[in-house]
Amino acid sequence: MAKRIPSHKVEEIYNAADVVEILGDYLQMKKRGSNYFALSPFANEKTPSFAISPSKNIWKDFSTGKGGNAVTFLMEAEGMSYVEALKYIAEKYNIALELEESPEDFVQADRRESLYILNEFGARYFHEYLMENEKGRQIALSYFKERGILETTIAAFQLGYAPDAWEQFSQEAGRNQFKEEYLEATGLAFRSEKTGRLIDRFRGRIMFPIHNHLGKVVGFGGRILKKQEKAATYINSPESEIYHKSNVLYGLHHGKKSIRDEDRCLLVEGYMDVVALYQAGIENVVASSGTALTSEQIRLIKRFTKNVLLIFDADRAGIAATLRGIDLLLEAEMAVRVLLLPEGEDPDSYVKANGKSGFNQFVKDKSQDFIDFKVGLLMMELDFSDPQQKTQAIHETAQTLARIPDQVKQAVYLDLSASKLGIPVDVMQRALSRALADRAKLDRRQAGFKERQSQLSLAENKEKASSDAGTITAPLESLDSVSSQEVELVRLLLNYAARDLKVEEGKMTVVDYLRPQIEEVPFESPILEKFKQQIFKEYSASSQVNLNHFINHKDQDIARTASQLLTIPYEVSKNWEKYDIPASTVDEDLEASVLSALHHFNFHHIRRMLKEVQGRIKVAKNNAEIDKLLKQYQYLKKMEADVGEELGGIIIHE
Repeated sequence: MAKRIPSHKVEEIYNAADVVEILGDYLQMKKRGSNYFALSPFANEKTPSFAISPSKNIWKDFSTGKGGNAVTFLMEAEGMSYVEALKYIAEKYNIALELEESPEDFVQADRRESLYILNEFGARYFHEYLMENEKGRQIALSYFKERGILETTIAAFQLGYAPDAWEQFSQEAGRNQFKEEYLEATGLAFRSEKTGRLIDRFRGRIMFPIHNHLGKVVGFGGRILKKQEKAATYINSPESEIYHKSNVLYGLHHGKKSIRDEDRCLLVEGYMDVVALYQAGIENVVASSGTALTSEQIRLIKRFTKNVLLIFDADRAGIAATLRGIDLLLEAEMAVRVLLLPEGEDPDSYVKANGKSGFNQFVKDKSQDFIDFKVGLLMMELDFSDPQQKTQAIHETAQTLARIPDQVKQAVYLDLSASKLGIPVDVMQRALSRALADRAKLDRRQAGFKERQSQLSLAENKEKASSDAGTITAPLESLDSVSSQEVELVRLLLNYAARDLKVEEGKMTVVDYLRPQIEEVPFESPILEKFKQQIFKEYSASSQVNLNHFINHKDQDIARTASQLLTIPYEVSKNWEKYDIPASTVDEDLEASVLSALHHFNFHHIRRMLKEVQGRIKVAKNNAEIDKLLKQYQYLKKMEADVGEELGGIIIHE
């Protein structure tokens, strides 16, 4: 039986979780009034629309409609399960967890957690083998010492050595009760096709545990020490449930604070480059973990800074990687500079030879803006006296400029490019227009392909849903897509349930006034109907509505919806007061707000009933039934007119 976190510990975790502190590990926030704002981590935007409310301990992303508390953010941003998010927060705030027997709902979360634990065991095993085993010290520790890596740095990065044996690690893992299926799932071992036995993937290699930015070991990189025919110098863990190399940056766990503080990220090629620079005191550095730079990795960097310095070797492969990286970074609206090291040097060798100050001085003197690098490279590679080759250089530069989404920035770089290429601005503009048209055509093709893939996937899902009837759960709806009247009524109940109203019936609370009028009327939105009934249940039990009960509700649909309902999408400008412009709020005129919401809801509900009656009249089988339905229709029309009068006499015909 799997384990779960008991309810009293869940409550302790929620009480400890500070949404500003936790989201601050991911976002660059700026305070505006009583709230904080940041660029959305879920969308590519220029103006911050991601709001964090410290007083309510919630967040709302107005660009996507998502919202919630610290737990839901970790689930949305990191793909964590509910249990994983709770465990992460508990670890952050040093909350000791007491696990108890749980239903099978937690089995999958436990499987993922088991993979993390196995990887952590592997990192510890390889590190101890390096530091404590005679062979490890003789073969691998001596290698690190020759490279100038200190034992404190080795410990910080959990560097290790995998013994040069076929099954040694797998057998040790088995003795520690790790399942063979987990060894295969993490890629630490694979099964021999000939014998069916497990074989260690990493043998005779120095080991670089790969941490995600949360500090969990998700995979490994292994470098061979003894040259072997047909053996790759580096191998990485295969893709797994917890390791997707395109989503991971080596060193980000160590460097994210420095990246934010320095407001710049140094992007290098190799594991040893990160280790050597970190040891020299240059901590704002990451590597792309054995893969070409990806959009997902750029989004990770963008959480901490928009300024990137690409540092690659001056060989052809390094230059090609730099050019690919520039285009992706520009698309993400990052500020890009480039540094090519002297031929034969890499960051590891250069910082060892010149130290931190020498390296930083070289960066200051030799790093270039991306356009200087691009045009300079083209001028070295192409003969500008040849019209064909110069035309090629113009078009290649235009293709890079076309990646810049900001039109003002694009225009500035267009002028600069024309000057550097020695051509009129209008010529550069024509080349850019062609590049933009080519990109638009490509985007349309890709969009069409994605649409076809989406339709195919939708058809497959429908087929699966029909074969697995009853097992599919409806996704959480966006509040923007449901009845605004229902949204407003539930929002008023949530925020002002116990507040007194002065109405014709006398003085009563918002709940007492609304309950008899809407409790038995089903909402169109299933989640809002469930939410409404939960509010009435909570109020009946305690004569109040505890906001935290809903924000931190174990039903994640309710928790997300609560955060959306509690988030106000605007703040009244101070200029309104400055110029004596009246700006009433719900607080100031609660009676009017409640009555307006109720009248609009009733009006909407009556119209819905009218449509139903009209439909029934069309299919009625005899005159008696038609007469009965016509009377209902007339009665509803009178109600519609009465409610319309309450709303100010304006009836909009649909």
